[in-house]
Amino acid sequence: MNESFAGRGRSGFTFGRLSSWTALVLALASTASPAAEAAGPSQPPPDPRVCGDGVVMQAVAALGYKGDADFWKGGPTACRLRPEDPSEAIVALTYTPGDEKTGFATTPEDDPGYDLDVVVVRTGDGSLVARSPRAHVESDAVRFEGIAIDTANYTLAPGLRAFGLRVEHAAHCYHCNYGTVELALYVQRGERLDRVLDTTVHETRGEWGDCDNPPSETIRTIKVLRAASHGLADLAFTTTTAVQPDDDAPAACKAGSPPTVEHAAVHFDGKAYKVPPAIDAR
Repeated sequence: MNESFAGRGRSGFTFGRLSSWTALVLALASTASPAAEAAGPSQPPPDPRVCGDGVVMQAVAALGYKGDADFWKGGPTACRLRPEDPSEAIVALTYTPGDEKTGFATTPEDDPGYDLDVVVVRTGDGSLVARSPRAHVESDAVRFEGIAIDTANYTLAPGLRAFGLRVEHAAHCYHCNYGTVELALYVQRGERLDRVLDTTVHETRGEWGDCDNPPSETIRTIKVLRAASHGLADLAFTTTTAVQPDDDAPAACKAGSPPTVEHAAVHFDGKAYKVPPAIDAR
């Protein structure tokens, strides 16, 4: 579902964090049997949804933007073939505002964040199928780290499959443990991509070695339900939070506490899924 965030951004910082899925693949590979090792290291099956060379540039051309392949591949860009129609690709582009007009990377004195375009293009001729309104990604003390297309089976109505965009942020300081992965769901309506859900699906917080504010991790899973509201399926959120004292914490803190698990149903109101404020206010 997730992708790794890899490569060097146009602003100069590095996207090197492995996704949970990639980490699981590596963990499974490390537990291979001796017979498997003798036969050579096993390889994960090829990803059938990887975009071919040039698909990102098809999206760039369809939007009328400047810049060559080196400019666009160097930054936080994501591309996946559409599961229900592999002749179409979902492409997400982020860039410093204005750079898309010149094709040259700039480093502003302040931090304006990044503009975001999400589009669907036909891989055969590069034509534009649908696009979302331009959005903005903040990047300040908690920096923007990267994006990934989520092509899990979010079928919200007969013949209507949503896709997700995951956006990662992280703080970069010695003791802090703060980071988030936010998920937005998009559905296509004609030539328009509508953003119908925004929520946080992964969060770390706390400080290493701090007994009063120990590191914790929150993971949210989303299940599509049979029931529907205003034409789109209801969603079931399961949110698990675990406190994870580290080796530097005082002995009295290392026992931690049992994980907490919360369940919530989220309904479509005709325009978007309304996530109760208490769910994301952590």
